[in-house]
Amino acid sequence: MIIRSLADEPDSGEVDEDAAWHLVEESQRGTALPVLLIPQPAHAVLAGDLAEALLPGAFGELPATVLRTIRMHDTGWGILDAAQINRLRTPPGRQEDKGRKPSSADVISFLAVTPSEAVEAWKSSVDEMEKIAPECGHIVSQHFSLLASSDDRVHAVFMKQERTRRERLLKIVKSSVADLERWTDALGFCDLLSLYLCSGVKAAATLPRCHPRRKSKSPLIRVRQEGESLVLSEPWIRPGTRVGIHGLRQPAPPAGSAAQEVRWRFD
Repeated sequence: MIIRSLADEPDSGEVDEDAAWHLVEESQRGTALPVLLIPQPAHAVLAGDLAEALLPGAFGELPATVLRTIRMHDTGWGILDAAQINRLRTPPGRQEDKGRKPSSADVISFLAVTPSEAVEAWKSSVDEMEKIAPECGHIVSQHFSLLASSDDRVHAVFMKQERTRRERLLKIVKSSVADLERWTDALGFCDLLSLYLCSGVKAAATLPRCHPRRKSKSPLIRVRQEGESLVLSEPWIRPGTRVGIHGLRQPAPPAGSAAQEVRWRFD
């Protein structure tokens, strides 16, 4: 689950851009209520919308199967996010909990889940993408392996298993290794830009021109927000593109729908 603060934030003003991933991490720590809950699969759909709007100069032409994969790459998080929404919406069963006010501690960000929960979601996502096509399973496997930490025992086991999977997929995939790497970079870029938007960060940020966990000496892409307008330092996304996402307010309002939409426009 991505947690987006609904509290009014001061204008970030003219400050140096920070790395988008660092800003996303900061946004997920101790966010006070009220917040907007954005499920991971919904964030992935936004990443897919961004991928469809990429200009060819960014990562070249992206096949329909790759666009579908970017749009669905977080499918495995669905059960975990649904369980959290159900827990937050279920009235307390214990007498001592009745009447307790909602707390920010009740909300769990995707960065706060256990390594085992993250790996289960990653593996489920890769399994589903492999059903679309071998190359789809390969790029999502590579994406999550790049995000995993070799210092964590559970993550390390996942990385080893996924390395074996990719070796198997390479024997049947019809795409070149160069294309697979390029598509993984496109997924990583759109994933991070979507996270930056969903997390509610207002400050300007920088994004690498490749998967955010790869090392690169290329100049960074800068992004800044002016209300609903987004401005990139280079025209990587088609000007005039409009995207949006729906989330659920927490705590839920006493009456009416908890759903709320956030929209952006690329100028």
